[in-house]
Amino acid sequence: MKMEAVSKTGFAIPSWAGIRPVGRIVRGYSMGAIRDGWIVVYDDQQRPMRPELIDELCVVQLADGRCLIRFVREGRRSGCCDLLTESGPAILDAEVIWAEAVTAIIPYRPTAEDLLLPGLEGMPSEVGRSMA
Repeated sequence: MKMEAVSKTGFAIPSWAGIRPVGRIVRGYSMGAIRDGWIVVYDDQQRPMRPELIDELCVVQLADGRCLIRFVREGRRSGCCDLLTESGPAILDAEVIWAEAVTAIIPYRPTAEDLLLPGLEGMPSEVGRSMA
């Protein structure tokens, strides 16, 4: 399996993870087994929501600016999605700007240097800044 480095700290993303694979740090604990500080990898094409993403774990960008990792379901209103977590409240009928399936989850304990990356502190979302 080929790995490609994407940061100065040597973090690597599998080459099979997509055309433009990116790793992001998860913030929070609402996804159950996916822990705070772990890395989710997805293909950063920022495409609109598509039928093949229903019932998949995805990184989604919402109309209100939040970037979240959620299980995606069909919403009750046309063009909207229900976004589910393992332990938190669902977001119903969310307006999703773009969505991409998670292609890998990497258990990771951020170093002190990683925690100083701009944008990680005080993020309102559950998916922090890219490691790229």
